[in-house]
Order: sequence, then C-alpha cells, then structure tokens
Amino acid sequence: DQTDQTDHPLALIMDTVTNHSLSGWLSGGVPFHIPGNGGPACVEFLSTGQRVVETMAFTLVSVLLLTWSCRSLSPVHSADAHVLDRTGKKSLLGIFGIVFGMEIGFKLATRQLI
Repeated sequence: DQTDQTDHPLALIMDTVTNHSLSGWLSGGVPFHIPGNGGPACVEFLSTGQRVVETMAFTLVSVLLLTWSCRSLSPVHSADAHVLDRTGKKSLLGIFGIVFGMEIGFKLATRQLI
C-alpha cells in the first residue's frame, strides 16, 4: 500500500529543503523517492510530545552520567604523562586525524553528510 507523497502537504516542504535551501546539503545523500527513506511519513513518524519526552529523558541521563564521571576523575600528574607518551602513539593519532579529515572533506565535497 504505497501512497503518492506528492499530494501530502509536507512533500513540497521536503522537496524545498532537499533541493533549494541551505540545509539541503545535510540531507543531500538521502534518496527521498524510495519509500521509507525520509519524506513526510518519516517526519511525522513520532509525535512532538514523544520527541520532547525522549529528548528530556536522554538529556537527564547524559547530565547524570557526566556528573558521575567528573566526580570520579583524578588529575594526571605531568611527570607521569611524559613518561607514558610515545612517538608511535602521536604518529597513529596524526594518521587517524588525516583520514578523518579526508572523510569529512569527501562528504562535504559530495554534499552527502548523512
């Protein structure tokens, strides 16, 4: 049972967001013509009330976990940090940073952030 999404009031808005606005580059890689891959049905899947409740619940859990973890941290002494620091770790971190930068650059260049 597939309905035509072009008759839906949000279809024009989704088309405008996808093709003509500044936020279109965020969802440029999503094929909206395939059922289940976005569009008005996807936007209206959850009610606003459920979104607010879930956002508040996850925010509360995140703040509680952040508070708990900050209390259990202990400061690192600078002498210990220099002893454990190795050149291999720095090189690996540099390589990971370059690869991550290349991935983000490719996604920005192709306008497919999602």
